[in-house]
Amino acid sequence: MCEVREPQAQARSWLGTYPTPEMAARAHDVAAIALRGERGAELNFPDSPSTLPRARTASPEDVRLAAAPAAGL
Repeated sequence: MCEVREPQAQARSWLGTYPTPEMAARAHDVAAIALRGERGAELNFPDSPSTLPRARTASPEDVRLAAAPAAGL
């Protein structure tokens, strides 16, 4: 499963439950870039930010929509 905490807020965004840890880690990377920017995001796969889909906005729904294909769903 994967959720992220938004910067400067106590809110959490639920990204979903994934079959493998790698899928959840990729979903997390998409969310981290959307919420913190490519330079400020701490990524699980730092060598692959250019291959990840981008969320249109930082809204939880847009982040979830971008995270799903990144995780291979």
